[in-house]
Amino acid sequence: MPRSARNRPYKELTLQQLRSFAATARLGSLAAAAKALRLTHPTVREQVLALEREFGLKLVVPYGRGCRLTAEGRLLAELTAPLTGAAASLKARFAAARAQAKVRLLVAGPPRVIQEDLPEAVAAALAADPRLSFAFLEVRDDEVVDAVAAGRADLGLSTRAVAAEPPIGVSFESAYELETLLLTPPNHPLAKKRSVVPTDLRRYPLVTSRYTLSDQPELAAILDRHQVFDGPPPRVEPFLAGTVRRYVEQELGIAVVYGPSPTSQAGARTKVSRLHERSMSRYFGRGLVRFVFRNGGPRDEFARAFADQIRKHHRAPPRSADQRKNSR
Repeated sequence: MPRSARNRPYKELTLQQLRSFAATARLGSLAAAAKALRLTHPTVREQVLALEREFGLKLVVPYGRGCRLTAEGRLLAELTAPLTGAAASLKARFAAARAQAKVRLLVAGPPRVIQEDLPEAVAAALAADPRLSFAFLEVRDDEVVDAVAAGRADLGLSTRAVAAEPPIGVSFESAYELETLLLTPPNHPLAKKRSVVPTDLRRYPLVTSRYTLSDQPELAAILDRHQVFDGPPPRVEPFLAGTVRRYVEQELGIAVVYGPSPTSQAGARTKVSRLHERSMSRYFGRGLVRFVFRNGGPRDEFARAFADQIRKHHRAPPRSADQRKNSR
């Protein structure tokens, strides 16, 4: 009566059975095969026997102090040689293929962050790793975390505070700080003042209104405390940073936004808009940009490597209140 499948130590054809058989055929001995494969003699013997049971044929017979192949064994050895040879080199071939594989990193963030804060880090990352390419998902600040949590991005950058109950599988880390900037046309009265205080802003329409800053409630709350919104009502209320700058250029109001320091390389790029920029961080504080990671994502190691590049190109936040919050 045949042994039941439950009691069989090897239930079906396996690569290890083929490797043990191929080594035995090549070396002419179960003991030599066991030594070459770094297995025990009984293990190799049982794997060869299991292969014979699988095919229902005798493949190996004793010969002298070793063994030799039957006619069926020689035929099977010829067929399995390419398979076992390919398996033996699989690890090396996989490593070589992985080194050449292209990696498309999806990064989510507000348009201003993508446009102004990342170019140097992107260029450095591309130079460091030729496999890498980038795709940007430019969204509102309050949509970044959801994009990462849903798998639509591998890495996010956001100035939003970490929620009390962040999505499962998402973690946050402090990235870098931004100045709080006052934007005015170059001929605006505020541009000509030696110093500007929050009360000065109430005299002019602010295009960055409560509505405009609805996705940045922390900044809106700070401006509210200083009663900056109590001035003339705005006639235009754009959302995107580039649009805000355009309407300030048209002299339709002033704006308070997060951005790189006017003296930094990133800040110098915004000078093409011909706006006067003044830091108001003394009164309104600085904005903290946070990395949003999708833990265990398929490109997590590349996302974290790119995050390190971004940190190199920006001033690290001096405070430690924003600690890493791992997913639960």
